[in-house]
Amino acid sequence: MAMDGAEPSTDRLLEASAAVSSDELDTARFGFHQHFPKRSAKRVFFATQTIALLALISGLIWAMLEAPALTLTALHVAAFALFAIVIGFRLIAAAHLQPVLSRLAEPATWPTYTILCPL
Repeated sequence: MAMDGAEPSTDRLLEASAAVSSDELDTARFGFHQHFPKRSAKRVFFATQTIALLALISGLIWAMLEAPALTLTALHVAAFALFAIVIGFRLIAAAHLQPVLSRLAEPATWPTYTILCPL
């Protein structure tokens, strides 16, 4: 739908697409990857990442088949440790916060508010 609420005509869309050449479209789609291949996100996984992920998944499946109770206990302890470490980092970060002093912290006169509570 167009900005004015009208349906866009197919003639205008065809004219707009015909105005752009295929070379310009390829440059728009692949230009960044061609100029900066290491910074581009076109390639999602590398071979080593894929191999490591498959090894981790296959090891987890093997462990679940061999000793399911021990595997689930180890996963539970690992998840608990991870969450505890994250919470610890947040507590350390929160402990180092300092209040921001400003003139607006304590105004000379406080505003009056009315709260309506329908019962």
